[in-house]
Amino acid sequence: MDTPAKEQKAITPTVPEIESWGRRAEQELTVEAPPTDASELAPARRMPDTDLPAGDALTTAPVSVPAKSQLEKEIEDVLAEDLEGLYWELSEPERMIFKHGGEETASKIRLLLGETVVRVQEIFNLIVEWLKLLPGVSKFFIEQEAKIKTDKLLKFR
Repeated sequence: MDTPAKEQKAITPTVPEIESWGRRAEQELTVEAPPTDASELAPARRMPDTDLPAGDALTTAPVSVPAKSQLEKEIEDVLAEDLEGLYWELSEPERMIFKHGGEETASKIRLLLGETVVRVQEIFNLIVEWLKLLPGVSKFFIEQEAKIKTDKLLKFR
């Protein structure tokens, strides 16, 4: 297991240095190359687990969510109208997916409403795609609700 010590490579680039008289002088700079072999690396230091408090700050810290604008809250309210009964019939995972999809849809609609030319068809399509997350709802209901919600959202313009 006796292995010869590896030579460390030294890189010696020249860096121009400006002297006070305005002349340039060449100065050598020696930089050692980082070790390439894993055995040359120092082992990482680890703190003992007993020093950590019972509630680890990394796992219990709340995730900061950017604050929603007033317009985005109003958009979410319009999207949620008349869907409370259907929402509570969903299972917990389906509710989370539907809620997250609604929040994404609201933020996209907010951006579309802020544009100079409002693309009504795109807003309608976003709402239709979001409502398709509801299982067992007819296509006609989805299109009717999307039309109603699109008309209400255009009033925010």
